[in-house]
Amino acid sequence: MDALREATLELIPYVLGSLAGCDHDGLSLEDLYKLTPLLIQVLPEEVDPQSLTRKDRMKKYFEILKSLKYKVLEQEEEEIEEYFSKKTKDFALVIIPPEDLIAEDEGERRAIKKELEDFAHKSPLYIASSLITYKKENVEAVLSIYGARLFKKSKLKKIMELYEKIYASDQIACIIKNYGVYDDKLKKQAKK
Repeated sequence: MDALREATLELIPYVLGSLAGCDHDGLSLEDLYKLTPLLIQVLPEEVDPQSLTRKDRMKKYFEILKSLKYKVLEQEEEEIEEYFSKKTKDFALVIIPPEDLIAEDEGERRAIKKELEDFAHKSPLYIASSLITYKKENVEAVLSIYGARLFKKSKLKKIMELYEKIYASDQIACIIKNYGVYDDKLKKQAKK
């Protein structure tokens, strides 16, 4: 029964401190300071004659907390002002541009490396065909850097050969598709 009582007592603080709010991570201190007086106000003076809620004591404690909050805020503001008034020469703003502006192919190279690591146990044909969606320069660069670490020399050579063949056939297919070499008559003959 005591555990149930404790859980009931902790219900409101748990929800307000951990679940409430737009991010579901609890209310901010400012929101709690707005909500607490409202909760105290709607609380009855007593549940029954022998169960007083001590509403007046809660109001008093809340006022103490409020005054402490203002003292802490004032102290923090003073410390921040003091720090920046003394250390302004040491202040710097560092802006780091997104990685794709610095090295736009780096993300793709990491993806290729991860794919090579994930598919290292697969056949060379499977690995080579999985790389066709990436830029040729990036595939060649990653294979030259990491290929020797991940594969035996013979498997690496086979992967590179198969990749070159698949890449070439893909380029030919694109050329054919773009220039419409086949007309309807030739397409029908090709289907037979």
